[in-house]
Amino acid sequence: MSKFYLLGRYSKEGLTSLLNNPDSDRGGAAKTLIESMGGTFISYDFLRGHYDFIACFENMDFEKTAAVKTATMSSGMMRAIDIFEAVDMNKIAADAKLALSAYKKPGE
Repeated sequence: MSKFYLLGRYSKEGLTSLLNNPDSDRGGAAKTLIESMGGTFISYDFLRGHYDFIACFENMDFEKTAAVKTATMSSGMMRAIDIFEAVDMNKIAADAKLALSAYKKPGE
């Protein structure tokens, strides 16, 4: 199973909800959601910049991660959520080396 990062942006409705309840524990809500899908929650942090938050978790597959995104987006509280999956770059490089041995350039 992989480690995932969700970077998200709250909608106007979501920000209004946070303003109305500034003590809301969004990390706790994220932990409950991730654990309900069988994942292991690592962290939830608010961010400066283009994204409002980042959630990190592991031990889930892409489909369950996409289900978390879909469920959360359907609430109307989010404007966007992007999924990022951590990868093993050494394995990718080794597989790419193998693939390169069978690759034929266009025109050759």
